[in-house]
Parts: sequence; C-alpha cells; structure tokens
Amino acid sequence: MVLLGNVKHSILLALQAKSRVALPLIYGSGTAAPVLVFAGIIALSARSLGEARQVLSSEGWWARMVTGGIFLSVGIGFPLKYLFEVI
Repeated sequence: MVLLGNVKHSILLALQAKSRVALPLIYGSGTAAPVLVFAGIIALSARSLGEARQVLSSEGWWARMVTGGIFLSVGIGFPLKYLFEVI
C-alpha cells in the first residue's frame, strides 16, 4: 500500500507541475493494469487446468478400459448377431 501511495503522490505532484511525463505515465499504468490482471487470471487457470488434468489422467485409465470393453463387445456382438445370426 505504501508503494501505491507514493505513486499516487508522485502523479499528483507531476500534474501540479505540468510535467510532460505525467500523462504518458498515467496512460502506461492504465494500459498495463488490465494486462497484469489477465496474466494473473491465465496463470491461475493454467494451474487449475494442470490439477484437473492430473485427476483425470488417473481416472482416464479406467475410462479407457471401460470404453475398450464396450467397443470389443459391440465389435464381437454385431457380427455374431447380424452376419452369422448366432445370437
């Protein structure tokens, strides 16, 4: 908070002295703020995505096994029923 107070005080002094640096400084700070906010959001999202991927990868093995079993049963059952008319 002390840093922001110092920046605020510096900007006010620059405006009072009609400095040529004040407006570009304010403009640069204003345009940098949303970039920093979005960078923080992206960083937090990437961390959350990594944690979700880790959880899903451990459960993904079971999902692949179940899906494979379904495909195998359908792949064997359909020819037996419709091609060979056994079932």
